[in-house]
Amino acid sequence: PDADASADANADADADVEANSAAGEDHGDGGDGEEEEARGGIVLHTSLGPIRCGRIVVATNAWLPRLLPELAPHFRAATNSVIASAQPLPEELRWPCAAAAWGGGMAEVYISHRCDGRLVVGGLRSEASEPWSGDDDSGVDTVVADKLVGWMEEHFPRLAETLTWERVWRGALAFPRDGKPYVGAVPGRPTGVFVCGGFGGHGMPRCFGHARMAAQLMSGVPMCDLEEAEEAARCDVARLF
Repeated sequence: PDADASADANADADADVEANSAAGEDHGDGGDGEEEEARGGIVLHTSLGPIRCGRIVVATNAWLPRLLPELAPHFRAATNSVIASAQPLPEELRWPCAAAAWGGGMAEVYISHRCDGRLVVGGLRSEASEPWSGDDDSGVDTVVADKLVGWMEEHFPRLAETLTWERVWRGALAFPRDGKPYVGAVPGRPTGVFVCGGFGGHGMPRCFGHARMAAQLMSGVPMCDLEEAEEAARCDVARLF
C-alpha cells in the first residue's frame, strides 16, 4: 500500500506508520535486565531498531512461519504466476463482471477485469515444475506465464487476438494444512502476540472480515453474532497446539 496514504489514514488514531521496515522476532519483557522487565510488553526487533509494543499482529500470510516458526509443520506456501495485458479490451469485448474463474485447485485460472479495461490473468500452478514452491516470489515462471497466454488463446481466441501481455509476476500464497485460516492469540508466545493469515489463495474476499475478527479479539470486543463467533472458534490458531 501507499505509505503516505496509510500514514494519512491513521493520523487521527495517533498511529506511527513505519513502512518498508523488516521485522524479526518478538521477545516478552525485552529480556534486557530489570529495567526492561519492569516496563513489560513485547519488543519487536526491526531493521529500524527495537520497537516496544503492547500487542502485535503477525499478518504476513505466506511468510507467517518466518516470524512464527511453530506454524511451519501446519503450513505450506506456494506461488502463483500472473500476467497483465498491455492494453485495455475493446469496448465491444468488455465483460459485464469484474472477475471470473475456471477450474479448481492447482489448475484454477482466474481473471480480473480492471477498471481501465485491462485484464489480469493468474493461476495454472499445476503447470509449474514445483507446485509447492515455498514463499519465494522473486523472479518469474515463464513456463506458467506462457501456459496462461495459451489458455487465453484457446478459450477466448477473439479476445486474445486484441491483446499483448506486458507484465508477469508471481505472488505468494498461504495454505494451512487443515484448510482453515489462523486468527487469534498465539499459544506459547508472550501475551499480546496475535496472528491473522493463511487464506489459501482467497485472501482478498476473506482478509477484511478476519482482520476485523482479530481486532475484536485483541481489544476484547465481543463478536457481532453467533455466526461470527463460530468462525472465530473455527479459525482459532490455538487448535494447532
